[in-house]
Amino acid sequence: MAEIILPPIPPRPAPAVRPTMTPTPETPGNKGVKVIMAEGPGSEPGPQPEPVTEIGTVTISPDNSAASVMGSQTFTAVVTGGDATDLTYKWTVRSGNAQLDTPGNQSSVTYTFIRDGSTQIQCVVSSANSSNSPQSNVAFVVVSG
Repeated sequence: MAEIILPPIPPRPAPAVRPTMTPTPETPGNKGVKVIMAEGPGSEPGPQPEPVTEIGTVTISPDNSAASVMGSQTFTAVVTGGDATDLTYKWTVRSGNAQLDTPGNQSSVTYTFIRDGSTQIQCVVSSANSSNSPQSNVAFVVVSG
């Protein structure tokens, strides 16, 4: 029977590590059973993520009011209990007939009411770094002529 000669098996490649990290034995003389990762030479820490914040509770003042047709009312969104500082505001009319008279991206806005009936004004408060974004609330207005 003829003898079969196989080529030698090449060694396994070393496991991949991040270029900024170097495997360092946890115990001197360790043969690689347990290794910790240590910062490699010339490594610089990357950008740190923004801390996660929360918006808190959004209320609108006043939350219930009455207005006359073509009358105006100012509303203010109040945020309590949160630690977010990058708040943005968006005001909308959920139902009814009202016109926004001021920029809708501020914490306070003024609306003019166009017709009789019930109107709902909503404010949505958002934060790019908050875990509970967005938060909102609704103010109710009874409009009469």
